Amino acid sequence: MTLKESWVASQMKAREAQFTRAFPLTILTGTWNVNGKKPEEPLDDWLLATDASPDVVAVGFQELDLSAEAFFLQETDRTQPWEDSIMRTLSKRNSYVMILSRQLVGMLLVVCTLEKHVKHVREVASTAAGVGIMGMMGNKGGVAIRMVLYDSTVCIVNAHLNAHSQRVERRNQDYHELCKRLLFNNDYDIFSHDHLLWIGDLNYRLDLGNTEVRKKVKEKDYNYLLEYDQLRLQVKRGLAFDKFIEGPINFAPTYKYDVFSEEYDTSEKGRVPSWCDRILWRGDNIRQLTYTRHELMSSDHRPVSSLFQMEIKEVIALKRATVYQEIVKRLDKMENECMPDAAISQNNVIFGDVTYLKPAIHLLEIENTSKVVVRYQFIPKLDQKRISKPWLDVRPPYGMMLPGEKVNIRLKVFVDHVWAPEFNSGDERLEDILVLHLDKGKDYFVTVSGNWLKSAFGNALENLVRFPGPMRFADERTALLDNECLSIPKELWRLVDYIYKKGMFEPELFLGSGISDEMDLIRELLDTGRSFDEFKGSIHSMAETLILFLDSLTEPVVPASLYKQALDSTSAPLAATSAAAASASGGGGGGGGSVGGGPGGGGGSGIAAGSITTAASAHAKAIVSYFPAVHYNVFYYIMAFLREVLRRPFNKLKPDQAAFLFSSVMIRRNRYGGGLASVRKSRTTNDSHKAAKSLFLLQFLGGCGSGSGSGSYLSLNTNNNNNNNNNNNIHPPHNSSSNNSNNNNSNNNELQQPTAATTTATTTETSPPTNSSTLTPTPHHHTVTTT
Repeated sequence: MTLKESWVASQMKAREAQFTRAFPLTILTGTWNVNGKKPEEPLDDWLLATDASPDVVAVGFQELDLSAEAFFLQETDRTQPWEDSIMRTLSKRNSYVMILSRQLVGMLLVVCTLEKHVKHVREVASTAAGVGIMGMMGNKGGVAIRMVLYDSTVCIVNAHLNAHSQRVERRNQDYHELCKRLLFNNDYDIFSHDHLLWIGDLNYRLDLGNTEVRKKVKEKDYNYLLEYDQLRLQVKRGLAFDKFIEGPINFAPTYKYDVFSEEYDTSEKGRVPSWCDRILWRGDNIRQLTYTRHELMSSDHRPVSSLFQMEIKEVIALKRATVYQEIVKRLDKMENECMPDAAISQNNVIFGDVTYLKPAIHLLEIENTSKVVVRYQFIPKLDQKRISKPWLDVRPPYGMMLPGEKVNIRLKVFVDHVWAPEFNSGDERLEDILVLHLDKGKDYFVTVSGNWLKSAFGNALENLVRFPGPMRFADERTALLDNECLSIPKELWRLVDYIYKKGMFEPELFLGSGISDEMDLIRELLDTGRSFDEFKGSIHSMAETLILFLDSLTEPVVPASLYKQALDSTSAPLAATSAAAASASGGGGGGGGSVGGGPGGGGGSGIAAGSITTAASAHAKAIVSYFPAVHYNVFYYIMAFLREVLRRPFNKLKPDQAAFLFSSVMIRRNRYGGGLASVRKSRTTNDSHKAAKSLFLLQFLGGCGSGSGSGSYLSLNTNNNNNNNNNNNIHPPHNSSSNNSNNNNSNNNELQQPTAATTTATTTETSPPTNSSTLTPTPHHHTVTTT
């Protein structure tokens, strides 16, 4: 679409009431968290509860599939039974056609219309986004479907946000992340529609005690309870679901029930009853007719439905043509009157300090000071193809203004793992020049500048171990000599040390997501060397920061040159070809002190005996032996840490989950541009690659299963042939001069602070004195030819 066409379209949108007619259609929306269940009971009471047949039906499910395969491979075979059940139910009332369904792990959204409307449905599209750790874990997130119905645009979002009563801020973050990432064909966002409906298990709870809540529920005093409803409080404070509307709630909380029972949770956890399952809307000319729950009991949630009446537009072609001609004639007249001119609010934009992954935004105002329409656009500088450097985003890059009109241009600086290495090394500076061109007028120049603050994120392992102090203030004058370098980066040690001391028993460790503001603070503390005593946030934020740190490395822990060999080492006949096979049998015990041991008791998934052969294990360890020294040290350090995590049954992390998550950031190809989008794109590898990457790490996590079961485990020694350390210790980064022994027999089981004579610790965290050697052998170098 040309600039002129875009402007004309915006003017047509503003005058569409002059050439459209409106008429009402009904849409039934429903949401249900089915807790991993297949269809076990009729859906009539839910989907046929209205007197008449709705014109459109949109049904959303959460937790459709709780299996490991769905979690890791983001696929499920549970979709078809539910789709069939929906269509069978609707066919009892009228003739419906499924327009589209979209699934992401356990989330499913199905949209149907009456058959008579199908010919008036067009431009149907869907999108999905996960909001687990780094957007990889699709167990939480959202799916959306859009369509043009007659000449109105309709969008439905089905979301499943973070759980647990105290994670309100994370749920708000999930909402904002979905608003940004749910894009249709990289063009329309969810707000670019006439009608927007948001359904799902939003997981907002009641901030009241269990006894009081249950008492008020029995009294049906819902208005009192809703004063403590987290969702309504967040909307009131403007922290989430801005401009969304929710109708009156006149039904009991929908979560959490005993299955096939009318009793709220009677387990030891005794969850507080809450309205987790909600339906909201945004837009004009939409009216809610019903909002209620339904008594289907096969899940621990009750389904909810809401019937809406929407005003749908239909274009009157003759009137549209008349309005179009009027707009074009007006535009032509103004363009021929005189020369365009404009005023810019400032010619020098200074962003100040800029840090890793933290957007900096500045608004630039342009005003049309002439008597004609001004067409403007930012153009590339001489001999360049882009209007700005990749780390600077300009929105909108072009447009049109009527006389006297003002437009705000958003300038955003965002430095991710792609450009951070260039800034950290000093090869790139936060400086650029924008050229604003007026059609048939002059050019304006806007200088952009800022101050980059160095970071350990977006750095190389080899560089990080050279500096004993904070990376923010790193200088070649403070760099260590090659034979004095730390064995692992101090930032990695600090993150692991904090989690080891404060988070090993945290439920859903490495499965729950962090909070953006908290992770910003953690990076600042790491980069400046300040104490973690300043951090009062969630352990999940610390855990996700560890994942982000590994993901930001310029060269992954498993060197990219050995990517293919690492994956090939897991292929048949050396090992199973699917990560799902590794979780097929439940975990068992073993001595808690050895690498291959794990505590007895309770079911869980782990490495099934036979899924990894001795030959495959030997092959994997042989590949690791070719790693550069610091990569070798970091690899075994992380593996030792994960084995310690997996020995704590209370955190509920399973070996296959740990392997899937960490392999996605430790084993990857080199990236070439693209920012965070490239991170997500690089993870969309085929299932065999995901499985092979997971299985490679699983070979170093052998025997570490929380819980009990009948499955047996393969005990793996993670040390190379020259290192006979048979414990699972986790130690701090020493300088390499302390690692001269080829036989590490350390029995110290605790994390320790670096105390090498040539280094200066910059943290104030306390830990036992270092009186033993590290997990890893003397740093070594190999010459190896790879393909």
